[in-house]
Amino acid sequence: MPVIRADRPPGKMLRGLARRTLSAAMKDLKTAAADGGVHGVRKRLKFMRSLLRLMRYSIGRRDFASADRRLRKAADGLAGARRAEALRETVSKLQAEISLPKNALAELGAAIARAHDQYATGQSMRDAMPKAMRNMASVHRAVSRWPLANRSIDPLVKGLKMSYGRARRKLAEGLSSGEIAILHEARKSVIHHLHQLEILQPLSPGMIEARTRELPILREALGDLNDLDELEALAARENVAAFSSNAGRDCVMAAIAARRKLLMDLVREGAGHLFSEQPKAFANRIGSMWKEKPD
Repeated sequence: MPVIRADRPPGKMLRGLARRTLSAAMKDLKTAAADGGVHGVRKRLKFMRSLLRLMRYSIGRRDFASADRRLRKAADGLAGARRAEALRETVSKLQAEISLPKNALAELGAAIARAHDQYATGQSMRDAMPKAMRNMASVHRAVSRWPLANRSIDPLVKGLKMSYGRARRKLAEGLSSGEIAILHEARKSVIHHLHQLEILQPLSPGMIEARTRELPILREALGDLNDLDELEALAARENVAAFSSNAGRDCVMAAIAARRKLLMDLVREGAGHLFSEQPKAFANRIGSMWKEKPD
């Protein structure tokens, strides 16, 4: 994972990191055009969007919005095949916790296959790849024009505060309301926060490494909640004909409810532990570590 060096000008380092990340993503996309595997590209795009949020107050609103829009379009165009894979993984996790009838599993699998046809086809992925390449190349060209301050870390600390604060706020809102859509938004900010800490890990290896070990657990629980919600909606859309009996559907829905409760407990525990600190205090603590590092 790319990281900063505290003894180098932050603007210069982050500009170079942005260029390398985008170059690697474009290289991965060329490989994916041959083998169809876009997982590596999507991971780099997520990392780049997290880096962009760290720099947002340095580069300005217009450049941030333009780059984020292009990166989001690139990622969304490559997301289709992953949805079917995520739904299959959700069924496997349900089966590991509560034995589902074989006929119910088979019928869920068939429903997922039908959904996959809606999410992505080979042709749609082939169409998406050149569009993603153009969007990434456009951002890569723009990086050299971004007005990144070489020495001041204050805008970067502000970007860190924004991502942490949004994750904290959305987690609180989602847990209070029980709305999975809000928790899905929280997950996006948790991911940005995680990637930003990975970049900044040399500032305090012990403290930051401890957080970066725990944040993926929260991220995965939030992702599983969203996938579970989608699977439930998929099963409901299929109506009675999708299952051999009402008992099969009842078993599936009971398994979903039980796993949802477990995941909500994990999210509540992780949010309370990792996001108890006020955003300003957290960001200032990281900023102080940065300033104390020798040039």
